[in-house]
Amino acid sequence: MEKKRNLSIDLLRVIAAFSILILHGGACLPISGTIAATISQYGVPIFALITGYFYFKNPTKERRIKTISNILWLWFFWILVYFPQAIYSGSLNVFFNAHPNIKDVFWGFLNLIIYQGAGCFYGGWYLLSLAVCLLIIDFCRRHKVMWMGWIFTIVVYIAGLLTSNYQTVFPKLLPQYRSSIVTWGLFGTLVWCLTAYYVVKYEQVLRKYIKTWHWLVLAFGLTFTEFAITRVCKFNTNPAGFNNQYFITLPISIVIVFVYTLNHSKMADAKKAKFLRDISTLIYLVQFGVKDVLGNIYKISIPYYTYPYLFNTIIWTLIISLLIWFVSQLPYFNWLKKSYE
Repeated sequence: MEKKRNLSIDLLRVIAAFSILILHGGACLPISGTIAATISQYGVPIFALITGYFYFKNPTKERRIKTISNILWLWFFWILVYFPQAIYSGSLNVFFNAHPNIKDVFWGFLNLIIYQGAGCFYGGWYLLSLAVCLLIIDFCRRHKVMWMGWIFTIVVYIAGLLTSNYQTVFPKLLPQYRSSIVTWGLFGTLVWCLTAYYVVKYEQVLRKYIKTWHWLVLAFGLTFTEFAITRVCKFNTNPAGFNNQYFITLPISIVIVFVYTLNHSKMADAKKAKFLRDISTLIYLVQFGVKDVLGNIYKISIPYYTYPYLFNTIIWTLIISLLIWFVSQLPYFNWLKKSYE
């Protein structure tokens, strides 16, 4: 019997990957900056929600070990890939110069893990965060202490709001607060893992209501409206698209988009659908190297992007991702599958 796979979910992954590309490559440009500040904020939450959804559909010990080990392997594999870039760019020298002895190196790297998801080599904070946050929510589920997960998630999310879209609410506290915030790194996907758990728990109820395209209008409307409010009221003084990652309404919008996709799922040949999943993973991971190389060519510094830089980042990320996938299908290069599976 021919195996089937949810094509719609894997297509959603690809859309999320491209939205992250726009966020990272054109955050402060006139048009793409608005997209980056709104719709692109769906990218990482959708990735995390999909992973959490499929895990909590069957949260066995074997599934937990497999899911977490796969995520951590991807995180570590791409650390090795980007290690030469860290040496070439000098970021590794900067790190060791700032941490002259073994004790300082240990605490310095621990600090990178907690605050940046060890993003010293590339933007892999998301992978490490996803593994940790899945374990946290699953621990709460298994030990029937979901209230602990709720408290932790709410604290982390409020902290994120006050350092992004609502950063001027407590301006006197912000400098000290920013130095101790942990939402960007290790716990950045906590809310999406918690959301995934409850989407699975109440899936039938949610699917009963979220069926028509009107719900998508509501989801996007909430995001754009909140973005406009934060700008008009000057809650966020950063350039559009830069540091806008936390919205009060974002969990609602993400659930709507995901459940709508579930209700309009199209099943397809498993191999064809899996190709989209693989490419979405590669797009997310390859973009960091492409951004660095093109950034040097175009002499780009954050947040001063250009449209040629954004366009070439998208094109070359897609080309290299496809190249890796096709080469990995060759007999002597099957090991490359480890870069995206």
